Amino acid sequence: MAKVPAFWRVPAGEWLLLAEAVAFLLTAKCVVTFVPFDKGRRFYPNPSNPDPNPHPTRLKKIRRAVRRANRLAWWQNVCIVQSVAARMMLSRRNIHSDLSLGVQFDGNTELSAHAWLKAGPIFITPRGKQSFREIHTM
Repeated sequence: MAKVPAFWRVPAGEWLLLAEAVAFLLTAKCVVTFVPFDKGRRFYPNPSNPDPNPHPTRLKKIRRAVRRANRLAWWQNVCIVQSVAARMMLSRRNIHSDLSLGVQFDGNTELSAHAWLKAGPIFITPRGKQSFREIHTM
């Protein structure tokens, strides 16, 4: 219940964007959890006719909405869920984005994976450590 007051601190003009981000986080969580990866990609395609110059302020508002929604969510969202949700939001607005998957070795045996989303020059979800080696972009 401590998360409910945080919702009311959001500027009134951003409530709908926050509600959309929460809905897409839940949708992305279900897609990533229950749908095989190769079939799940159809849920978050890039637009076929993207906006050539999305406004940076618009991208930053979407980034902020996803971060806020992630803090409000009562379920755990890993980086791939956040990236997919943000990609869904950008796709609705005809904004092209690059969803990247990367790996790194921790020590000699531990392998870690990370996902991040970039639209133009702006990272919508964090890139993480530079030691993550990008292995795939979609």
